[in-house]
Amino acid sequence: MTDMGMRSSPSVTRVTPWQASGFVSLLVPIVLLVLVGAITVAYWAGQANAGPREEEASCDAGAKRVTCTVEGDDSEKYSVGWQGGVDWINPSGDRREGRPACLRRGEDIDVVIGIVDVEHEAASWTEVMWVDCRR
Repeated sequence: MTDMGMRSSPSVTRVTPWQASGFVSLLVPIVLLVLVGAITVAYWAGQANAGPREEEASCDAGAKRVTCTVEGDDSEKYSVGWQGGVDWINPSGDRREGRPACLRRGEDIDVVIGIVDVEHEAASWTEVMWVDCRR
């Protein structure tokens, strides 16, 4: 074989950095803004429905039922109640179950209660989770 005068030379490939077009440059901040907004709304909604909340209440204990009046966020009073036992905290800070000893029949007693709003199918109600008798 004879050399025909062809020489191989190394090929040079130029790599150019990627540059965003004007549309992409505008789209990225908008997507980030929408994403941050969605996360903020989801966090706020989760906090609003995060579970039990503590409320100050004035409770009246009857023979079988306890009814407590709670003043809501918008200064509107509403009642919650239960029959039977409930978790409660005694003045020493110990947790108990049953009828709270601080709720004596015929007396209005101020306590802190833990309540949660429950929604199920077409019904909704407020459930008392615990009573704190340390006041």
